[in-house]
Amino acid sequence: MIEANSDLGLYLLRFAVAVIFIAYAFPKLAYTTEHAKKIKLRTFTVVFLGIAEILAAVGLILGLFVQASAAVLAIAAAGTLLHKYDKVDIGLEGPELGWQFDVLLLIATVTILMTGGGNYLTTY
Repeated sequence: MIEANSDLGLYLLRFAVAVIFIAYAFPKLAYTTEHAKKIKLRTFTVVFLGIAEILAAVGLILGLFVQASAAVLAIAAAGTLLHKYDKVDIGLEGPELGWQFDVLLLIATVTILMTGGGNYLTTY
């Protein structure tokens, strides 16, 4: 019973992380130029990140290449943290800056990567 619950819990974690990344990726693709200026990145980089995040998120939902998908999203989350700290000059002090959510996404994606995402998979 516990193992079945663990698998369901890991799938729910995968699903939630995927939905969040999809929600953050669509504006990158819909408003590429504006988004690139806002976060101080090149347009190509923003498009590449948006596509990579959507493909990896779909992989998590469908159970396709779960660990590879989680690795891509973990790199994206880590990159976001580093970028916010270095380029956007927000630092990591203060509760209003939103870096805590990025840390949570990083931990969630690393958890999926380390556990394999549970047994609700299409591929191994």
